[in-house]
Amino acid sequence: MTFRPSIVRSAAAVLSVVCLAAAAPATAGLRVEFIAPERYTDAHLDHFQGIDQRVLQILEQHLQGWASRCLPASAELHIRILDIDLAGQQSWAGIQHPRIMREVTWPGINLAYTLHRSDGKVSEARQRVIDMHYLSHSAYLRSDSMPLPYERLMLGNWFEQTFCR
Repeated sequence: MTFRPSIVRSAAAVLSVVCLAAAAPATAGLRVEFIAPERYTDAHLDHFQGIDQRVLQILEQHLQGWASRCLPASAELHIRILDIDLAGQQSWAGIQHPRIMREVTWPGINLAYTLHRSDGKVSEARQRVIDMHYLSHSAYLRSDSMPLPYERLMLGNWFEQTFCR
């Protein structure tokens, strides 16, 4: 029996996908819900009106990453974002609207969560997650090219302290 190279490559590709799927850790169930985002205090990267979907997507992806790292596969976590107040304050300076960072414009996110564990225990809480010392973080964080570096750090710290221990 002779094998054609294209068949061998196809079989190898299928086998590698199956092996990767079997080796990949199962991810926990996280559902993030943004409650009335049109009423958030400040959830805009570069404009003042409407819902900035980029902010919501960045925060949800960041939380999904933490959930996959910390939560057991059998856990079900539902996070409801009730309000967002990004670090700094947008300025009306000229055509661009730079975000001015001050000691009193720290980031804050109001949220509520429900965690269902595999043993039947349910944890619920409503919290205001803030970082009043956001400007004291390293220069590396301040030069982070990804959007929302202060909010991502703040949420990561909260997630780790709340669910990863």
